[in-house]
Amino acid sequence: MSKSYTSVLFNPLFFWFRLLGAYPPDNNFRVPYQICTFVAYLFINIINPLTIIIAAFKAEGAKEVIMLLPTLSGMITCNLKFINTFRNVENLAVLQKRILELESQVDDYQEEVYLIRKIRTVSRIIKFFVANASFNIVIGTITVIISNDRGMFVSAWFPFEWKDSDTTYYLVVMGQALTTLLIVWQDCLNESYPMIFCCAIVEHLHLLNMRFARIGHDSGKTKEENHRDLISFIQYYESIVEIFTKLQDIIGIVYFIEILTIEILLCTNAIYLTSTTNNFVEQLHVICFLIAIVCILGVSCYFGSELESESQFLITAIYSCNWVDQSAEFKKDLITAMIISQKQIRLFAGRMVQMSLPTFLTVLKSTYSLVALLNNIKT
Repeated sequence: MSKSYTSVLFNPLFFWFRLLGAYPPDNNFRVPYQICTFVAYLFINIINPLTIIIAAFKAEGAKEVIMLLPTLSGMITCNLKFINTFRNVENLAVLQKRILELESQVDDYQEEVYLIRKIRTVSRIIKFFVANASFNIVIGTITVIISNDRGMFVSAWFPFEWKDSDTTYYLVVMGQALTTLLIVWQDCLNESYPMIFCCAIVEHLHLLNMRFARIGHDSGKTKEENHRDLISFIQYYESIVEIFTKLQDIIGIVYFIEILTIEILLCTNAIYLTSTTNNFVEQLHVICFLIAIVCILGVSCYFGSELESESQFLITAIYSCNWVDQSAEFKKDLITAMIISQKQIRLFAGRMVQMSLPTFLTVLKSTYSLVALLNNIKT
C-alpha cells in the first residue's frame, strides 16, 4: 500500500505558495510569473507599508503613531517571514518529498487511522486561521465604511486628495482592504507550512514509537525478520531527524520573529482595547485579532511540545519491544537505537527559545504584566 496522506495538506499549501508568488513554475511561464510576482510584491509589501510609515511621520500626536505600530509591525514581520518562505520554498518541496517517502511505508490500519485523524485536525486549524483573519479584514472594512468621518482601514499617506469624491474614497478604502487581505493571507501561509511540517514529523515519530513497541510480539515473524525491522526503524528515525534538522534551519528564525511580534501586538492592542472607548464593531475587530494571534502562537507551541513528547517516549517504545527473546545482534543494535534516541527533538525559535506550551504561558504572563504596568503608569 502506497498512499500520500499529507498530500491533503501539501497540495493546497504549494498551490497557495504559487498563487501568492513564492513558488515559480519550471516552464516557459517562469519569467512572466516572476515579473508579475515582483510587481505585486512591490505594491503589496513595499508601497503599502511605506504609505503607513509616511503617515506615522506626518502624524500630529504620539497617540496616532502608537495606533499605527500594531499594523506596521505586523506588516513588516509578515514581509520578513514571506521573504524567508520565498528563499526556502525549494527546500520545503524537497522535505515534502522526503515525508511522502516515509508515508509510503505505512501499511497498518491503526497507523492510517492516526494519520487521517491528525491531518484532519491540522486542516481544521488552518481553515480557522484563514477564516478568522479574513473575517477581521471584513469587519475592519465595514467599520471604516459605516463611520461618518471618512477614515481609512489603516491610516496611510497618499499623494492625492482621496476624501474629495465618493468614488476616490471608496476605491482607496477597498484597495487598502484588498492589499491588507493579501498580506494576511501571506501570513497565514507563513504560519501554515511550519505547522504542517511539524505535524508530519510528530505523526511519523508516533508511528515509529508504535512500530518499535511491536517488534518481537508477532509470533509469525522470525528473529531475522525482527532484526531487519529494527534496522529499518533506526534508518526511519535517522530520516526523521534529518528532515527535522533541515526544517529547524528554515523555521527557527520565523518563530523567533513571531514571538517578538506577537508580544508587541498583544501589548499594543490590549492597551488600545482597555484605554479607549470604541464602538462595538471596533471592539469586535480588536478582540478577533487578539484571539487570532494568541491561537497562532498557542498552536505553534503545542506542536513544539508534541515533538518533544514523542521524542521522549521513543526510548520507552524501544525498550517495550520483546528484546529478551531476540538474537545477540538484535540486542546490540537495540542498544545503538537507544543511544541514538537519547538526543531529543526540540523545536527552537532562533536557537534560543524553545517552542513549547510553557513558553506560550510565559509570553502571555509577560504580556499581561507589561500591559498592567503601562496602564498603571498611565493612570
